Amino acid sequence: MAASHRAARRAGPLRRVALTCVLALLAIGGGGAWATGLYPGRGAPAAAAPAAAAPAKASAKAVLAAVSPWRTGWALSLAHPGEIQGSDLTCRLVARVGLDGSQVRFRLVNYPATSPVTFTHLVAAVRTQGLDVDPASRRAVTVGGRAVVTLAAGAEVLTDPIPMPVHRGQDLTLSLAVGAGVSAPWHFWSPQSSGCTTVGGGDTSTQASGASFSQRSEDRWLDEVRVLPKAPVPTVAVYGDSLTDGLFLPVDTEARWTDLLQARIQGRLVALNFGVAGDQITGRAPLGQLPSRVASDVMAPAGVSAVVVEMGSNDVKAGASAQAILAQYRLIAILVAKAHETLIVATVPGRGDDLPAAAEHQRQLLNAGLRAYPIVADLDAGLTDPQTHVLRGAYDIGDHVHPNTAGVDVMTRIMRDAIGRVPGALGVAAAR
Repeated sequence: MAASHRAARRAGPLRRVALTCVLALLAIGGGGAWATGLYPGRGAPAAAAPAAAAPAKASAKAVLAAVSPWRTGWALSLAHPGEIQGSDLTCRLVARVGLDGSQVRFRLVNYPATSPVTFTHLVAAVRTQGLDVDPASRRAVTVGGRAVVTLAAGAEVLTDPIPMPVHRGQDLTLSLAVGAGVSAPWHFWSPQSSGCTTVGGGDTSTQASGASFSQRSEDRWLDEVRVLPKAPVPTVAVYGDSLTDGLFLPVDTEARWTDLLQARIQGRLVALNFGVAGDQITGRAPLGQLPSRVASDVMAPAGVSAVVVEMGSNDVKAGASAQAILAQYRLIAILVAKAHETLIVATVPGRGDDLPAAAEHQRQLLNAGLRAYPIVADLDAGLTDPQTHVLRGAYDIGDHVHPNTAGVDVMTRIMRDAIGRVPGALGVAAAR
């Protein structure tokens, strides 16, 4: 991809932290509180008034689900700060929705970031192929009735509802004409073919052809698509590293395990993929180094009844102890329990990338601790060669760490089985 469009990679990830968010990590679900997360602006004002009248044991998110019919149909974590080198260009972003509906809304964020960005024109459409769209599907997108949207550093907006019928498995596009600013928080690995024009390419947001979007781009700005569903669908949120993010899998094949799960379940559940390649569960954050994305991304969407946590491999590689990693799992378990959701943990498969013997010992101790949780997706048992303690060759994409398509198929079956053990509608949907 041309350098003008690649997000600037800084020395370390920026984690925007506020004291109120720290308190939310401890108090989520109590007294009608909402976990705003460790990024600013990730709250839910609509839930504040009804929460006071809710039953004492109802979580704030459950209250929001009761009063708002909107559900998240697609999401990802924009975990990296970045910039585009110049404005007067247009980017076309792609999102595959996981449920049927009659209207959509887009959430745009500008964090982590240190400067504002202005969009002069927003257009939604249905993708046909590549970055081409169906011209009959194009819809103007506004925020508060205005076409021009400026996002300050750390800000987010939810667009106005757009009458736009959508179907499960359909690819939507959002074209954003960038009029000013260079801020572009981004996602490292894009499972779809998002793209931008060259700098100075102007506003091409209404073009049906994708030819002008010649610069391959990571996903940026767009972190959620909300759908007004035809019928409620149970949702699982997945917090993971590159094994969930689908690093190195072919683009535009929807080959991540969450994608395969949704396809096989045939619309009976939505799996929100919040995987971030390279992430660590012991990454720096306040209160015991709990990663901020748990509260800001995974715990936020309404309608989530279970949370999958697939983490720890990068921590082990970096020298973290099993004890330190399991301490973070215990903190996440507290958050999930207070949100009245079910936690599913995944064991860590073996790595064949010169993992030191001491680190391999910690991996095995970690898996022993994870297997003590009530619901476990045992990826280690399914993917690791018991003799060599590394990823089985038949499941290796080639780097001895990441599963190929056959390995992802195994992951999907293991995850589906684990989700099927969740009490309630979600478990029933996965087990059918």
